[in-house]
Amino acid sequence: MHFLTRRRFLLLLGSAAGLSACGLELGLGAEASFDEVLRALHAAGPTTVDGLTNHLPMAAEALAELGVPERVVAWVQAHQGDLIALPEAAALPDDERASALGDAEQSAAWIARYVADVEALGVQAVIDRDHAMLLPGWFGAGWHGALRVGHALRSLDRGDTADRRREVAHGLGYMAALFQELPGAPGASPEAGLDPVAALAGVPLVAAGERVTDGTILDRVAPTNDLAGLAESIERVDLDAVEVSAGLAELAAAAARMFLSDGADDVVLLHAVTGTSAARLWLPWLDAAAQRALLGFAFQSVAVARSATRGELGTPGEIASDSAARASVLEVAAQADDAHVIKLGEAALREHGVVARPELLEAALAWQGF
Repeated sequence: MHFLTRRRFLLLLGSAAGLSACGLELGLGAEASFDEVLRALHAAGPTTVDGLTNHLPMAAEALAELGVPERVVAWVQAHQGDLIALPEAAALPDDERASALGDAEQSAAWIARYVADVEALGVQAVIDRDHAMLLPGWFGAGWHGALRVGHALRSLDRGDTADRRREVAHGLGYMAALFQELPGAPGASPEAGLDPVAALAGVPLVAAGERVTDGTILDRVAPTNDLAGLAESIERVDLDAVEVSAGLAELAAAAARMFLSDGADDVVLLHAVTGTSAARLWLPWLDAAAQRALLGFAFQSVAVARSATRGELGTPGEIASDSAARASVLEVAAQADDAHVIKLGEAALREHGVVARPELLEAALAWQGF
């Protein structure tokens, strides 16, 4: 198994940036459909000219979900300069899947493998086959592989098309290539009644002087790799202490509180919100046991984020509903230029609809974008 070390990440960043300094010309017409946008985006790789994740497919889907599909084409065209071409690659052979898991240099081959598998078997069959392999790497690429798959799966709920199935395949390929496990096995030694949010309180924090505040999400969480007590705290969570859907919403709200307490400018904690919410988009495709396991991996990722950032949990807010705040989040997200504003706003609205926590909406309004 390969892990994306700092050195390998920088090597990939440099090689990606060298492929295209000018981005891609997608050739989209002003009236292109959502499926035509996805088809054009499939010529692009999963990373951008700066070596970071390609957010365009995810943001495009979120805009459609926010009720402004008319913005999708113009938004994608405005950001197409960030893209690089997806290299041609043969599908990864079946007998190399285990050894290539987490090998970022095999991204194109993984994508080609999943494109072929989804076309031959269908999305549900592929997820049934591979969820046990992929879900332990939920955090990989700073949640972005799981996020891309989640957005793609939801697009299928709005309409099952070849382009949307192919988008799932691209996300699964990226998730496999950037696979990364975190310390501990969630729920391996459960303490009865210790639900995921309660378990966050027992997570050991990186010493203030050892906290990393710059670099990629992978750089930021590196000090947790061998942190004493972290794995044990993750294993103590009781995944049967809460219903999965409510547990995800409360985890997302806890991440939002940490994000706000830290000044609402920490990209790790922002992704702890959106990455946790992405799990909800996977739920319809998983059986009950897999849903419970996914709650554990979502908790594990937030726990590591808290440990690395020294996030303060605070106290959950209590409101039944706040239509004015929801309307503000919707307006800001629907008209935003920054992909994270779009995705955070849409995720906050999604989770607030399950468990009404004001911190979710406050977080979405607090992030000002890059």
